[in-house]
Amino acid sequence: MSSNLEIERKFVVNPTHPEWIRIRDSQKWKLLTQATIHKEDGYKLRIRMIEDLDTGERSSFFCFKVSKNWAIHDPAVRDEYEWAMPDRTALYMMIGHGEISKVRRTYAHTDGLVYEIDEYEQNNTGVITADVEIDHPKHIFRKPDFLGWEVTHDERLKNSTIQNMENSFSTWSPEDKKWYETLQVGDGVSIFPTHEKLHHHVKYGFWKRLQRAWRILTGKEN
Repeated sequence: MSSNLEIERKFVVNPTHPEWIRIRDSQKWKLLTQATIHKEDGYKLRIRMIEDLDTGERSSFFCFKVSKNWAIHDPAVRDEYEWAMPDRTALYMMIGHGEISKVRRTYAHTDGLVYEIDEYEQNNTGVITADVEIDHPKHIFRKPDFLGWEVTHDERLKNSTIQNMENSFSTWSPEDKKWYETLQVGDGVSIFPTHEKLHHHVKYGFWKRLQRAWRILTGKEN
């Protein structure tokens, strides 16, 4: 099992920006297929399968994420626990859940920050986002020019939302798709400081969350 504290911001990518086009056409990429199999206030369970389309290597993982409280302008902050698992088991556990399919490319910016850029497929074709992990909630940085609006806390663009057919990008109204297009080009904000103190959720302790996640995973609880 691997574990880490994940501190992350998420942005929409401008699909017509020359820098993104260069990255898209030059970077090696991986195909990710994933499903959130349970989500509750403060934590979620996710299955992810990864295929490296350059080497042909495949791997699968079960992930348990525990969120922490944040202010509206703060990054997403989560404790993340991950276990490798057999591909066959991953496929079995994803049955009956909505799935996300996306191509991932990795981009190292000039300031050393690494962005994971996801170009969604199938029912979510047209959505491109970039996640960046930072080392502290108060980390200050300037985002690359090919990124548009920040959508870290926008439920409409979360993987666990758009994995379901009824919420996928293909079902959005013309007005909603037009709204998404406005997110692609600039937002008037390029530097992201935060000042709020970080707090844990207090509704459930970590071990109670993990025990309940295990009961759900093993079919002992719905």
